[in-house]
Amino acid sequence: MQNKMIRKLSSIKDRILDLQALRKERDDLKQRCASLEAHLAQCDYLPIPPTPLRVRVGGWEDPDHFLGVGRKIFWDLKRLLGSAGRNFESLHSILDFGCGCGRVIRYLKPAEKQTVFGTDIDPECIEWCRQNLGNIATFTVNAPQPPLAFPNESFDLVYGISVFTHLPEEMQFQWLEELARVLKKGGVLITSVHGEGLLQPADVERIEQLQREGFLYLTGGGTPGLPDFYQTTYHTKAYIEQSWGKYFDIQTVWTRGINNHQDGVVCIKR
Repeated sequence: MQNKMIRKLSSIKDRILDLQALRKERDDLKQRCASLEAHLAQCDYLPIPPTPLRVRVGGWEDPDHFLGVGRKIFWDLKRLLGSAGRNFESLHSILDFGCGCGRVIRYLKPAEKQTVFGTDIDPECIEWCRQNLGNIATFTVNAPQPPLAFPNESFDLVYGISVFTHLPEEMQFQWLEELARVLKKGGVLITSVHGEGLLQPADVERIEQLQREGFLYLTGGGTPGLPDFYQTTYHTKAYIEQSWGKYFDIQTVWTRGINNHQDGVVCIKR
């Protein structure tokens, strides 16, 4: 009788150990599935723009560079948006202003009730986006100067990467006013600018001018395929807070907040 009880207890113990092993295996599989899903979410099986468009947008021929920078900028946008207490999932309407050939917008995964638009002055880039990224957003060509083809207060978020880094001062103000028009009240504008730290230390005269005026527009060279006004512009934080503050509440100017290079500016429409 005692031996029978011992065998029974031993069997129960073995079953408990088997159950514990199965639970651990289950937990390990869950963790691996979560890891695989996270990696899959980062995969990009979308078409890659042709070399001339990649170079026009990012300056490099390498497709991995194009994809990597776009992904990093998207992550930076999420962080900057979070600094304003928002996230992409909570937004109903989004505009990529100056979307180019979709370097950033390709990483958006719109929810069912979200609307996403991309607009740019480059018809070749827009046509490529329409043909290859049309399941993500609606793409339109805009003129070099306002207005955009959207009603007042259309968007919860407008972001523009490497746009205000290239505009002359008066055109900059025209577009700030226009983006304020298409943003909803309380909506967020995120843009990038060239900060003071991007000028070479040897450019003493240019540094002094930027510090004195807060804005520096350098001409020469340009970008093939884009208009002549598309040059290189620098801003100081103080200039942005004062001049852009006429159109928006400036939430933050994050030094090197975009791809560890350009400064990220977060603005809120009053």
